Amino acid sequence: MAQRLLATASVLGGLLLLSGCNETTVSGEVLAEVAEGAWVCLDTNGDLLCDETEPGGAVQADGAFRFLRPTLMPVHAMNLVVQVPDQPTQTPPVGPLPGGVFVLATPARDDAALVTGLSTLLAMHRPGPGQGQDEDITLVESNLKRTLGLPEDASLLADPGADAEHGLKRLDGLVVTALRQGAQAHSQTLAGDAGPSGASTRAAAEVLAPVIGRYTQAETGQLLHTVGERTLVHETKAAFAPHNCVTLPPPMVVIDTAGGAPILDKENYVQAQLTMGATADFPQALNLSTKVRGRGNSTWNLEKKPYRLKLDSKSKVLGMTSDKDWALLANHTDKTMLRNAVALCLGRVMGMAYTPAAHHVEVRLNNDFLGLYQLVEHVKVADHRVNIGAAATSPDDVDAGFFLEIDARLDETHWFRSLNMRPYTVKSDVLDAVQVTRIRDVVNAMESALFGSDHRDPAIGYAAHLDVEALVDFYLINEYLRNNDAFYSSTFVYKGRGGKLTFGPLWDFDLAAGNVKFNDNASPIGWWLREPSNVNASYIKQLLTDPVFEQHVKARWQHLRQQLPALQAYIQQSAEVLQASQARNFQRWDVLNTPISPSPLALGSYEAEVSHLRTWLAQRAVWMDEQLLPSPVALALP
Repeated sequence: MAQRLLATASVLGGLLLLSGCNETTVSGEVLAEVAEGAWVCLDTNGDLLCDETEPGGAVQADGAFRFLRPTLMPVHAMNLVVQVPDQPTQTPPVGPLPGGVFVLATPARDDAALVTGLSTLLAMHRPGPGQGQDEDITLVESNLKRTLGLPEDASLLADPGADAEHGLKRLDGLVVTALRQGAQAHSQTLAGDAGPSGASTRAAAEVLAPVIGRYTQAETGQLLHTVGERTLVHETKAAFAPHNCVTLPPPMVVIDTAGGAPILDKENYVQAQLTMGATADFPQALNLSTKVRGRGNSTWNLEKKPYRLKLDSKSKVLGMTSDKDWALLANHTDKTMLRNAVALCLGRVMGMAYTPAAHHVEVRLNNDFLGLYQLVEHVKVADHRVNIGAAATSPDDVDAGFFLEIDARLDETHWFRSLNMRPYTVKSDVLDAVQVTRIRDVVNAMESALFGSDHRDPAIGYAAHLDVEALVDFYLINEYLRNNDAFYSSTFVYKGRGGKLTFGPLWDFDLAAGNVKFNDNASPIGWWLREPSNVNASYIKQLLTDPVFEQHVKARWQHLRQQLPALQAYIQQSAEVLQASQARNFQRWDVLNTPISPSPLALGSYEAEVSHLRTWLAQRAVWMDEQLLPSPVALALP
């Protein structure tokens, strides 16, 4: 069973001579959460693993270990390596573990030492065998601390829990988690799924160290209090296993309403049958009983209409998680029909907790071909969608979760305006008006902290109420795409049971990326959510008065920025896959030369629309680089 090991450790080289004077006891403890059944050894061959020829022994349940080594064996150039099994074992091992282990380590020395996450970073940054491994460990530590952004007087070999001045205890725990998951990602994608190894941990350490450095506050030498496990783990894993977005050839979805009844409005469902033949990419044919009605706000008034589907029973559709509720987005104002796909791709690339799954489809309704659509998971509360935990047990259940939308239309049954006059509608089920008041109180408490005099205080300021890591990603994606509707409508916020307010998931980006004539958002140049006149973005503007939040944004932009060449390739791949489908769509809807308000674009061809989108995104990235990066880099289109 994993446990926090809190004892002081020591590696005693040459201090305790056993009988015969030819062996020395090595003892110590591991100050990290590890599974029972770990094995420790002196890594004599430098492969960051243990084998039968290397002195070692079992790590006890309390983290302590003792084993013997030859007295004359030099240890200054070696590492103590701790192999951690994936699962706890009932009995201590009697020898080195087989493959599939996570590795902790520390430089072996003749004085007191500890095995921690930070000592593992240090051990992994020592040169490998034949690469100057005898290099002074003090110099290696000094260089690594500069990479991490830590002050020179911090120690990577001491007990991190005893160094309150530098805040190393929290950092150490995050390092262990990020190294473990990063090593797993490396082994699964680059090492033939052989399981984490010393080489995988070294690779993860090389990625993780500069990531930490970007999120370390120069003034204090401490990790930003807004950064946690999610960011460090995601960026480490993404170096080895990035999310690759792909568009698949659209299947034909046929919807036949009962008696051919028309779908007249957004309120009344019409009974229908949905069918789809098997394809190479979607081998499971569909024949589902469903109800269908209109959906959307202004989009419902367009000639190509969006729809809401409610299946009679939960079904797995196009490989997506089984559910009843789905949406068919028409994407009529976006002639690329890709802007929503781009936003959802960025949500998955950035590791947001939930991003709706989607696939392009062609739709035929009552024998009328309607063109190219996007079948998307309807955003709602569910374990596999917006997971808010167990429902409220009473109106005064203050820990209960809820799901909200910032929506100026205020068209839900339950809604309220916050202290900051933000319009919130309640999307999750509530027991009564008392619970709505409790929900409003949670939002108001966040706003009071955010706009209060102590808003920068980690304990009582905005960070005590908001999932800042999620909000930074939500902000950056909306800012990069210059989403005109951000924080005005289709801006979702939820709170899991006992958790913090979390912005997301992403939704409704057809009026983004230069596809709207309002607020100068057709241009790739200039801020939108920082714009002083944008009253809807008061949260973001206030957050950016905190240098910690601003640094977090700049550091996270560097990660998002690294994903943009792949995003450009995804857009190009999507346009190629959709070539035949888009041609049929615009044969049905002859609008390539006609602006569809509020979009200003009518470029005459699908290829021109896609080219404009790609160019706009590239120009937008360069402009944001100039604002957020020390050395902007041009983005070449593939």
